[in-house]
Amino acid sequence: MIFKVLRTHEWQEFQNNHEFSGSEHDQRDGFIHMATAEQLEHVTSKYFAGEKVYIVGFEQENFGDDLKWENDFPHLYNNSLKLKDMKGHYFYAGGDISAIDMSVFK
Repeated sequence: MIFKVLRTHEWQEFQNNHEFSGSEHDQRDGFIHMATAEQLEHVTSKYFAGEKVYIVGFEQENFGDDLKWENDFPHLYNNSLKLKDMKGHYFYAGGDISAIDMSVFK
């Protein structure tokens, strides 16, 4: 399972369009930044501190060769996130990220 952290407006865009092509940061870098479960604490505290976000889960097999591992992080190239492929989501308002019920991503 890999994850994308979405700000509220990005989550709404994903819901409305059934697809997400990346944040401004992703588009600038040329790929969609993803994270493993073990990386979520680092990612949320460094890039989303103080924000309420949605953590969205996907099976990494869905992305085939478009998913590249660089510096131990999953990066999605030449593809977008599809709502139909989402395995679950969690609204995260801060606090202990290890308290997230990961069973919502099945």
